[in-house]
Amino acid sequence: MSIEREEHEDQDEELLGESTEVHPYAGEELGGAAANVCPGFDPEPLRFLFYQPALRILISFGAVVALLVAGAFAAGYALRVPGGGWWPGLLASLFYGIGILLTPILLIDLLLLVVGYGPTARYFKNALLTPGVVVSSKPLTIVILGPLGNGQGPNYHGLQRIDLRSLPFHAHTPGTRIPFVSAFHRGEGLDRWLAFSPEPICWGTGRRELIDRCFQRLGTEDFDRLDNCIANGLVPRDDDELILLDEHDRKLATFSIREEKEKYAPKT
Repeated sequence: MSIEREEHEDQDEELLGESTEVHPYAGEELGGAAANVCPGFDPEPLRFLFYQPALRILISFGAVVALLVAGAFAAGYALRVPGGGWWPGLLASLFYGIGILLTPILLIDLLLLVVGYGPTARYFKNALLTPGVVVSSKPLTIVILGPLGNGQGPNYHGLQRIDLRSLPFHAHTPGTRIPFVSAFHRGEGLDRWLAFSPEPICWGTGRRELIDRCFQRLGTEDFDRLDNCIANGLVPRDDDELILLDEHDRKLATFSIREEKEKYAPKT
């Protein structure tokens, strides 16, 4: 598994007489790089909206605002009674005003949801398949192995962890293998990918044949490597820690992902 950077335009490759071998499971180019093994299918919209954290936050926030808007207009309508006096009328106007003020917020939330779904689903379909293994059921903790080599330095790999409140489809017992899809982050001046953001495939589908297809595309080699790393005690302490490995899975260093993003943020 790897993320391959696109260093040349197609026209340049033709002029140089170069041929690019395309992996049969390769994804579309995302931000100048392409995964050589991707899921290759779109997530199920309702399931993805429910499980994907950023989208779920937008939905939850929108639902709360929608209830407040509906409640405000309903209260305003109930209080505006002909001949009811100035005090109920004032309260009715106040509730109507609250509803009017909250409506643009609801519309902005819906717009962000619509605009954000497309790119998020595209990454799910085309980003790199990566192996994950459950290391703890309470709390539910999964360690993921991802390739960090970007073609500009050694063939690094990295271990990250994700802590979940729930995980559909899969068993939660330690040792359970789970396919993930991961988007990778660049670091300004780094000779590797800075880190990656893993999401379980089961967030996007509950169909066994699609999840089995992801297992088939991943194969067993990287899962075996991850099992060996875990057996050797290479488990990040929290979801902010990245364990950097060399090509032989020897530990090189540990980093705070948050601090690395601040240190190697793109220059503007």
